[in-house]
Amino acid sequence: MNPFNNPLFLLRVAKSYLSDVNRVWRVTLEDLRRYQDKAFRFMVRYAYTVPVYHDLYKKHGVHPNDIKGAKDSVKLPFVTKDDLRSYYPDGIIPGSYNKKHGYLLSTSGSTGKPVFIYCDLFSAIKDLEGFVRALKAYGGGLEKI
Repeated sequence: MNPFNNPLFLLRVAKSYLSDVNRVWRVTLEDLRRYQDKAFRFMVRYAYTVPVYHDLYKKHGVHPNDIKGAKDSVKLPFVTKDDLRSYYPDGIIPGSYNKKHGYLLSTSGSTGKPVFIYCDLFSAIKDLEGFVRALKAYGGGLEKI
């Protein structure tokens, strides 16, 4: 089924766009940092449910509770392309992720073997919102593409 035919999906996309795309210009730097830290903590907790990250965090003695904000990113281990390749396919997604609802994306493999990841449609749309925000920040617009 095409998700764009689902009114709930479209409502979620519209709400996200209307509430998020211009948010960066409506908040103070302090509010933005607080949001950044909260989102970073959420991302680290989510990553801990993904086998490749879970194993790397444990190997380096890092637990999500050790991460209080973006400044703690230096505590996190690097994830390499080889890590992603060796854990592919099931070790790069949380156990609760349904691959049938995701899209398989890959690099070109120009340095050897390609790297594969899964992405859901809503996350791809959120990435486009970031692109639109950047266009607006530099005086561009979709009509200039």
